This record gives sequence, structure tokens and C-alpha cells, in this order.
Amino acid sequence: MSIAIVIVIGNYAKMRPVFERLETEARKLGADITIYTKYYIAFQRNYIFAVVNVYTNKIEVGVILEGGQAGGRLLDGSDGGWSRVTHYFVLNYEKGVDEQATSWLKTSYDSS
Repeated sequence: MSIAIVIVIGNYAKMRPVFERLETEARKLGADITIYTKYYIAFQRNYIFAVVNVYTNKIEVGVILEGGQAGGRLLDGSDGGWSRVTHYFVLNYEKGVDEQATSWLKTSYDSS
């Protein structure tokens, strides 16, 4: 069952298609992915490899990238108060879940 079902009412509803696309791309990485939803949303394999914060107008996706340099869409995780991730990127539209965003997810997934 998709966690996107939770994102259906109120102002958060407009972010549902973006989350669904992100979830679809994450699940393509491997059959061993589970989605943690107790206190926050996270994609995990052996360990959490992506933390997802859903807002009314954006989704922030935190990932773990060893030695990766922040720049452009990829932001430094320490700037946003992230504790488990090294970097994050922001999605405002479905088209934002592109090859670049998917590659960051894959790199984080491969290291988990």
C-alpha cells in the first residue's frame, strides 16, 4: 500500500503526484525497499537511505552521499538541520523527479 494515500486532503494533496512519482522511482531501485512512516517518511533498505519531508508546496528529500559536493539542486544537509542525511534536494513538481534526482536516490540506496 502506498503512503501517498495519506497525502490526499487539504493543502498537502497537491504534493501527492510528486510523492507518488518519487515513491515509484525509489521502488524501482530494489525489491527490498520498505517505507517507514511512524514519525516521518523514510525509504529504507538495510538502513534508511532517504528521508522525505512533505510540505504544502514542496517535498524535501534527504539522502546520504559520501563525499558528494553540494551545488545546484543538491543542498548541504547540515544547512537544513538534517541529522541522518548529508544532502537534500527539493521537489516542487513531478518533473523534478528526473534522472539527476533518481541518481542521488540510487547512490544513497547503494550505500545503505
